Amino acid sequence: MRSLSGTMAAMTKRTFAPFVVVLLMLAGTAACGSDASSGTAVTESDLAGATYVSTSVTGHTLVKGTSIKLVFDSGNMAVSAGCNTQTGPYTLAGENLNWKTQPASTMMACAEDLSAQDDWLRALFISGVATTIDGTKMTMVKADVTIELSKES
Repeated sequence: MRSLSGTMAAMTKRTFAPFVVVLLMLAGTAACGSDASSGTAVTESDLAGATYVSTSVTGHTLVKGTSIKLVFDSGNMAVSAGCNTQTGPYTLAGENLNWKTQPASTMMACAEDLSAQDDWLRALFISGVATTIDGTKMTMVKADVTIELSKES
């Protein structure tokens, strides 16, 4: 027959082990950080009156000869990538940048691939994208898509 202290020690080992596993999993998740891995969370002052143009996009292929341009003015964000310009009020929640509502859009007759690109961008910014800034470089991350942009002077 086990002593009371031996039984307590065995129970502690059995209940402590899962606790340690959960703590290790949480620590691993915290180490991953946010989706936007470099820089600091973007702020309203970083965006006010600024224009950013994409320098690279991974996880999505842009239409050949196009880039993504973001223009921030008076609480609105205008997005263009080769055809129409979509504009609407934006919001920042932590690192998440997104349109508050469906954006207004110009109605140019675009090639099908450019229209599809406009649709992709609209969906991206309606759902929101983790956005960080490091000097004049902005990084946006959503799932497997990473967009790197530079501030225009």
